[in-house]
Amino acid sequence: MNILFCGGGTFGHVAPALAAAEAIRKMHPEAQIAFVGRRDGAENESIRSHGYRLYEIPIESLGHKSIYRSARAMLLLLRSFSLARRVLKESAPDLVFGTGGYVCYPVLRMAQIMGIRTLIHESNAVPGRACRMLARSCDGVLLGVEDARERLPKDTRCIYTGNPVREDFFRYSRQRARHALGLRDSDRLLLSFGGSGGAGALNAAMLSLMRKAAEGDGGIYHVHAAGKKYFEDIRKSNPAFTIGKGRLRVYPFLENMPLYMCAADLCICRSGAMTVAELTAAKLPSILIPSPNVTDDHQRKNAESLAARGGALICDEKELSSLEEMALGLLSDRGRLSAMRQALSRCGSRDAAREIANAVVSFLPDNK
Repeated sequence: MNILFCGGGTFGHVAPALAAAEAIRKMHPEAQIAFVGRRDGAENESIRSHGYRLYEIPIESLGHKSIYRSARAMLLLLRSFSLARRVLKESAPDLVFGTGGYVCYPVLRMAQIMGIRTLIHESNAVPGRACRMLARSCDGVLLGVEDARERLPKDTRCIYTGNPVREDFFRYSRQRARHALGLRDSDRLLLSFGGSGGAGALNAAMLSLMRKAAEGDGGIYHVHAAGKKYFEDIRKSNPAFTIGKGRLRVYPFLENMPLYMCAADLCICRSGAMTVAELTAAKLPSILIPSPNVTDDHQRKNAESLAARGGALICDEKELSSLEEMALGLLSDRGRLSAMRQALSRCGSRDAAREIANAVVSFLPDNK
């Protein structure tokens, strides 16, 4: 059993692959598993930390306004097909499983040309470009959100599995997580982050919120992950929030995100598909700020899905001036936060990783 996972661009493309790979490895310890990602992708560190072999292909997004960068991206894309072929010949997989991102297209397309079975997992309510282009030629498309089915070609073989999250999100009870962080019952923990790379507008809003909380009675704890590329500037301009161990902390990233998400009372974040799945798993109420810089506005569709079920509120990036009032209002309303947690407990599935693993195994040549 030899499976090659492929995806990259953000951690949201890698997270479902890692969750599925862990489930497969648990069910079939003999399985050979490797990954393909984009060269120098920050998301690749998570793959390496799990001990998987990683192939890297230099590739960039085609969506540039600069003629030079667009031309460079096109040349890299054309070259990526020969590099993908080399990876596929060396790794000799029985099946290639893609999870989106621009590195996904050349690898899966070349696998199809070489007669290797292919699956793709679409985590968003609005399928990405790679999924739309590959859907018909893939052996199957696994859906993280049922709504995506309506936006794919009618003859696509779709299987709903849900979006998987790491088992760590189910290892912490709320009480255990809060105890691990030294929080009292009366303390309120606000968690915020802008995705794997951070977000400048969100960082500015969170620093403003921290300054407001610093003037309060001390009952609010706020932990914010700003992103590596933003952190140094924040450290210089706001040393009070980046040095020591106070109740208002800014970090470049959080190594144990499941612990913080399970302990928090409220989260302010983007609404990528994997973030929404993790919020659901942790039963963490949220204020979602859809990124305006994504294809087809898919983060808004993800946010609307969770808000419709009662687990989140939505704040547009252009309306961040209202965020402070929304956040402090929710943190002071324990009854509403409790109702949101109960709504989240009725959403999602802990078995998504296993569902994906079973689907992958069922498509292997020996099982057809």
